[in-house]
Amino acid sequence: MTELQQKRINNLKITKEKRKSQLCRVFELKINYKSLNKKEQQELNFIFVQAKRVINDMITISKTESIFKYNYKNHRIVKVRYPDKHLEDKEITLPTAIHQDICQSKMLDIKNLSKAKKKGRKIGKLKYKKEINTIPIRTGMIRLNSKNKNKLTFPGFKNIRVNGTNQFIKLKNYEIANANLLRKATGFYIHLTVFLPKTKKEKINKSIGIDMGIKTAIVTSEGNIYNAKIKESEHLKKLQKKLSRKKQDSNNFRKIKKAIQKEYEYLTNKKNDLANKVVSELKKYDTIYFQDEQLSNWKKRKRIKKSSKRKKTRIWKSNSILYFR
Repeated sequence: MTELQQKRINNLKITKEKRKSQLCRVFELKINYKSLNKKEQQELNFIFVQAKRVINDMITISKTESIFKYNYKNHRIVKVRYPDKHLEDKEITLPTAIHQDICQSKMLDIKNLSKAKKKGRKIGKLKYKKEINTIPIRTGMIRLNSKNKNKLTFPGFKNIRVNGTNQFIKLKNYEIANANLLRKATGFYIHLTVFLPKTKKEKINKSIGIDMGIKTAIVTSEGNIYNAKIKESEHLKKLQKKLSRKKQDSNNFRKIKKAIQKEYEYLTNKKNDLANKVVSELKKYDTIYFQDEQLSNWKKRKRIKKSSKRKKTRIWKSNSILYFR
């Protein structure tokens, strides 16, 4: 073992020990797209196109040899198949760090699929991607501007203006780890992983019981009622009708599909906001009592209305706390 390898192992041990006294949190930051110049906007959009080309090239290579032998240095030029089925060579101009992270994340996916297969789960073969909406950014490659905390720097982009850093910059001793660059219908986002020091919570020495129903999602023993129903908007229904009349893959089809994605994202944000409010209230109690029911059986009943079927409320139980998502 070389000195460099030994140094890496020692650093990993130190980091693991430090993480035991820290909390892991993920904060969503939105990139201010309008503040970018035209070149930066094109590069930001094109980085997802190139990520798709790299992953599809890896899938093609995996048919003849092991995907773990894939070396990004030898695949700076990849073959791209167009809708008319002709092939064309394209150069990959991704920053080296992002190119490496994309390859490593795909290899990690293969390892996770192998573990799932050994446990008896059914897995399918690798398929070519039509689009990629998530790009990993490794630890140490993303940092805040020391003077302006609303600006981020990561491989290929310098001092990009973002919204949402006020969620953690006022906290003491925060530590930025890795991140993911995301493309959504409403814009571009960065999911930033931040480690915070653990703090002791004051106990109020109170317990609460909750009951989950159909008409009212949650009723507490103290008489509080939480309604978790989020109905589909009329605007969304109109857009879905319009989409059904459009020719597939046409320009109008893509425009309406993007509008539908925006509407669904808005509904998801409403659900998450409601869930966070309920959780923040229930976290105050030391113990929460509830009946362990199978919510999937509720949907099988004939009398349940369509609106309650679509609310898709999930229950997560961890450390005597009920999480709604």
